[in-house]
Amino acid sequence: MNASLVFLSNSQAMEEYQDLVALLEAHLAIVEEMVVKLQVQMDPLLSIASKLDALNDALQFQIQQMDQLCNLFSPLTESQPPTTILPPPLHATPL
Repeated sequence: MNASLVFLSNSQAMEEYQDLVALLEAHLAIVEEMVVKLQVQMDPLLSIASKLDALNDALQFQIQQMDQLCNLFSPLTESQPPTTILPPPLHATPL
């Protein structure tokens, strides 16, 4: 094998390797930029999700409170017959 051909071949391989590294670095920069953009878009969504979680917790607490109140008053309402609430008459004032 000729030494100059081996050197030329190694030189070409090194150039291709460096080109590939440069290309990968360019793609990495694009991906990093996209990640930053997605993170900027995700931050408000995460804030909204956190607020919704807090609201859900508050609603669950209120539901538990209402259940406890219903359980307290259920013995009273079970012993009494249900009452019918009628709407007021259409003409409440005499004509």
